[in-house]
Amino acid sequence: MNRAVLIPIVACIVFHCPLCPAQSPRVDQASAILQQLQTQEAELNSNQTKIDTKVSDLAEAIRVARLYTKRAGGMHIAPPPAK
Repeated sequence: MNRAVLIPIVACIVFHCPLCPAQSPRVDQASAILQQLQTQEAELNSNQTKIDTKVSDLAEAIRVARLYTKRAGGMHIAPPPAK
């Protein structure tokens, strides 16, 4: 299941338990763990965005390099293997 869906469901179950009127240490622990998970997920999403940006920049640089190589008439095709 997707984390973005799972975390709010778990939070609703933990924090809105009708049988538990007072918060126990387990609920506080679960709250701390849930907060850590949310922080880690936000950090992962940020890192993934940075990776995607770098990959797209690299792809664009390779595309431009290929264009310049073709215009210059240089070797843009691998040479045949030596015999």
